[in-house]
Amino acid sequence: MWILDELKGMRESDRIAIIHRNKTITFKELWLLSEKIAIYHNEELKTKNPIIIYANKEIEATAIMLGTLKSGRAYVFVDTTFPQERVGKIAKKTKAEIIYNFSGTDLSEDAFNEYIKIIKPSEFEDIKFSENKNISESEWVKGDDLSYILFTSGSTGEPKGVGITKNNIINFIEGFKDILEIDLEKVSLNQVSYSFDISGIQFYYYLACGETLFNIDSQMTANISELFAYLNKSKASSWVSTPSFIEMCVIYDEFNSDLLPNLSKIILAGEVLTKKLARELFHRFPKAKIYNGYGPSEVTIFTSACEIKPEMLEEDDNLPIGKVIKEATYWLEKNENCLTPNSEEGELIVASNSVCEGYYMQPELTMKSFFEYKGKKAFRTKDLVYKKGDMLYFKGRTDFQIKLNGYRIELEDIECNMNKIDIVAKNIVLPIYKGEKISYLHAFVLIDKKVKQNSLETKLYIKNELKKKIPSYMVPRKITILDKFPINSNGKVDRKKIIMENT
Repeated sequence: MWILDELKGMRESDRIAIIHRNKTITFKELWLLSEKIAIYHNEELKTKNPIIIYANKEIEATAIMLGTLKSGRAYVFVDTTFPQERVGKIAKKTKAEIIYNFSGTDLSEDAFNEYIKIIKPSEFEDIKFSENKNISESEWVKGDDLSYILFTSGSTGEPKGVGITKNNIINFIEGFKDILEIDLEKVSLNQVSYSFDISGIQFYYYLACGETLFNIDSQMTANISELFAYLNKSKASSWVSTPSFIEMCVIYDEFNSDLLPNLSKIILAGEVLTKKLARELFHRFPKAKIYNGYGPSEVTIFTSACEIKPEMLEEDDNLPIGKVIKEATYWLEKNENCLTPNSEEGELIVASNSVCEGYYMQPELTMKSFFEYKGKKAFRTKDLVYKKGDMLYFKGRTDFQIKLNGYRIELEDIECNMNKIDIVAKNIVLPIYKGEKISYLHAFVLIDKKVKQNSLETKLYIKNELKKKIPSYMVPRKITILDKFPINSNGKVDRKKIIMENT
């Protein structure tokens, strides 16, 4: 199934497609608006370069995503948590002609190519869309065309683009639709940012199947009382988020089946799902099924998934990440060309029609992680897993990439950008664990001796400068200024010793 084909069948429906605060849009209205946007793109733009949407959960943003696909282009959704500098870098990489800016801030022209057209919400409303025109289906994105590009943290300090095609998405849906299930004419919470890959579940599956999306924006999540009021109002039957987001809600006693009486399905992905959280969710929502999903962005949303059963909580292992998509071939590598048997951990390698072609406009980086295997693209996940029975279990990473609150972060990306701050001589960023999960990031910094070493003012200055360079979720919670870094026997910085001595 493909979203445009499915929505075409609902193009006359007056059923509500999306709810956001006091605004709604029907499937008919959504279809018509996306048609007009597609026509506008094809009439006004000179190239088929990607479209940038700098937004959060605005209804118009979803219409622009659809209109972009109809016009045969890929969209790049950049959440408003990203600073201008980051948006500028993405714009230059994609050579975008247009940015829809719903961030509420003016974008500095210095950060963007002069030919880029920046459209604000008020200007979007004033666009003179062509009337009485329809976009031809021949213009829509085709099988191997990019549908979206997801920019993640890169080890060089530059954003890294993962380009996902229409065929990648269709393969994902066919592989996991039995797990996702459908509650026809029900409501799905739409909280996950469209800049994060698991949001594709709501957009490419639930919306396409006729469910109403109830949007939860970033301002709601920052205010628990407002969030809970909207959750209760939503009457949602399905929930998709990271474990961290729902864990934030579980802190409060009122987060239970009385608040969400229709909730029957909870899908969690993006980071480790702990037994403690799963046990609490079974208690709070006894009628709901809980699913655990796993997958790098490069393999399109999910690589594996499974329903979590209460008896799994009693096993010695952590919760499983499930079974790999049936169409895929996978194996575990411990050493080069060494396949690992059950219960022995190794790096997960996946060959599938869900694997993307590589990193956008970065062939050298692509060659390091992607290769051809029996007619399919294969990807080295750098994730250590082991197999027990027919289930896979996650053990950790082979590099310094981590997941925090559902976001993939290269620690070297933070370090690289922090080293650009004038008073920083060198820095190491380390994840601090609480049990099985990463609780926060801690930066250890060597600074210019002329600067006041351990003052609060110095630490705030570093944080504020860093916020100009990277998304807020990547900025370390704690900063400790050191005189020197300990060195291990290999002549490298001893990261373990830093944590032992300073936390």
